[in-house]
Amino acid sequence: GSASGQYCCKVAEKIGIKKIIFSPYSGVLSAYGIGLSKFGSVHQFSIEEILKENVITKYKKRIKVELTLEEKIYEEVYTIRIKYFGCNTVISIKLKNKSIKNIREEFFKKHKKLYGFNYQNRKVFIDSIEVEVFLKRKKSFYISNRKQIKKEKKFSENFKVYIEGKWKKIGKFNSYSLLKNKIITGPAVFCDFNTTIFLEENWMMEKMPSGDFILSKKSIKSKNILFSSNKKPSPEMLEIFNNLFFSVAEQMGVVLKNTAQSINIKERMDFSCALFNKNGELVANAPHIPIHLGAMSDTIKFLIKKHFDIFKKGISILHNNPFSGGTHLPDLTVVTPFLDNNKVAYYLANRAHHSDIGGITPGSMPAFSKSINEEGIVFDGFPILEKGKIKEQELLKKLTEKKY
Repeated sequence: GSASGQYCCKVAEKIGIKKIIFSPYSGVLSAYGIGLSKFGSVHQFSIEEILKENVITKYKKRIKVELTLEEKIYEEVYTIRIKYFGCNTVISIKLKNKSIKNIREEFFKKHKKLYGFNYQNRKVFIDSIEVEVFLKRKKSFYISNRKQIKKEKKFSENFKVYIEGKWKKIGKFNSYSLLKNKIITGPAVFCDFNTTIFLEENWMMEKMPSGDFILSKKSIKSKNILFSSNKKPSPEMLEIFNNLFFSVAEQMGVVLKNTAQSINIKERMDFSCALFNKNGELVANAPHIPIHLGAMSDTIKFLIKKHFDIFKKGISILHNNPFSGGTHLPDLTVVTPFLDNNKVAYYLANRAHHSDIGGITPGSMPAFSKSINEEGIVFDGFPILEKGKIKEQELLKKLTEKKY
């Protein structure tokens, strides 16, 4: 929509796209969508109870009474927000006519997809329920892309435009120029009632049976193709992958913050996330805590040297040993390998401060400790996540093994 049609061909050439599809209403799709939207309201009710069928039924009845809903006039769409007990990260699931078993399965699937793990033997709670109430419509209004505007007439004219440092004479067309399987070739300007498209050289435009427009690149070897066998450095590709790698680290931080239960991570944001190559060298990091990032590479290299056989199995490792890349003991580091054809391609690591990890004083930072064990528990490459499941019982056992 908007002005995208005026530079879409140039952008497509840069990133190797050969076909572009435009709606004839691309310039007004937002307004069109608002016109089709339902008239209604959204209401939320807090529940905070265990996920059970009788709980859902009870609140649905209460909602209908409170909102005085009449089935003949209104329609309702129910969504329940579910979470693990003790967490405040909720997942929304459309209720429809799903059984409790189906709801639980969908919750586990979505939680695993969003956060990479599921808790074992932890109760599932209903955080709240949302109902969208809207008036029933007798008729839906849709504009057909195939409909022609009878008053509009075909026009074709030539005019001068300034392209690539010189003036060129090009054609100007509308949708009636594309009737009867006709094709417009670039350079040209397509100017219709709701759409304006600039067609670059070596591009063609035709009308689809649906009424949409398709722009196709001619099969001519371009000097600007990025996805070719050319192995020379490209500033465009460098920028694309720079942002892709940076986004990975940034999104790791978002997920860590969303799933955390500790105030240190959720509100103080005392954590860092980064991406490393197969040798443990830093590729990209999000703008988190610099002191974490400075030492984290040493941790990755140490763990590769000592626990590479564990990494090859796709198992995540927990580490905080200050003698091998750690900072102080409350800063726990989790390293996860990214496997490609059973080979480690990258390492994803996050380091986060925990309020207590044992030791002789609360907070695990005693001023008078004489050994590292008096400061807390030392994890020297502890397998913590395997096949998407946290080794919770093994971790709890490890935390109670030492004297402090």
